[in-house]
Amino acid sequence: MEAACQSEADGLVSRGVFRRRLRASVPPKAKVLGGRMVKVIKRFNTADASAKARFVAQGNTGKANAFVVHNLSALRQSSTKILVSTSAVLGFRVFSHDVNQAYLQSKDKLSREVFVRPRARDARYFGVHDDEGLEVLLPLHGLPDAGDYWDVTVLDHVGNELGMEPLVGDPRLFVKDGANEFQGLLGGCVDDFLMGGDTHFQTLTEKRLQQFDSKLRK
Repeated sequence: MEAACQSEADGLVSRGVFRRRLRASVPPKAKVLGGRMVKVIKRFNTADASAKARFVAQGNTGKANAFVVHNLSALRQSSTKILVSTSAVLGFRVFSHDVNQAYLQSKDKLSREVFVRPRARDARYFGVHDDEGLEVLLPLHGLPDAGDYWDVTVLDHVGNELGMEPLVGDPRLFVKDGANEFQGLLGGCVDDFLMGGDTHFQTLTEKRLQQFDSKLRK
């Protein structure tokens, strides 16, 4: 678990998520949140069990959270049935993509000034001293608006790069029409994408996925 925590911290630093700041340089009324490592054992009690850690900002303490309106980012259950059944009827291949640390791959940086203060036992993973804190530069897990940054990135990718249109009944189910025939469907649920499509659609989504750091297609 120690190795998992250090790997998580190193990954965040390498992505440019944080900038170390002396606490004395932080503005008096700046938003300073707590930060902690969330630790889990994935695939517990199996031969593939592994330790995983994720550093999250404790954004639930924000006083303005109740006034932030979020878009629905999860595919509806009925839409999943539509995607799978339509793919079966048309002979489409069904596959999925899982994006790693999706929020941090948003196209826009955090537009507001936020600082996190890691717990004392977690600060060592980041090399933060007692007189320092971390300024957050990218949408970090735990911030209430982090998902909104990712939603904008997804809509831009699916609409402008894949050329797909959302259905009126579910804004997270997208369809792609070719010149003469229906080519594919895509359903989004935060950082997971379920798709069904013909050969052209499979190739198109494989090429476009390369712009994100993602797990292998399944």
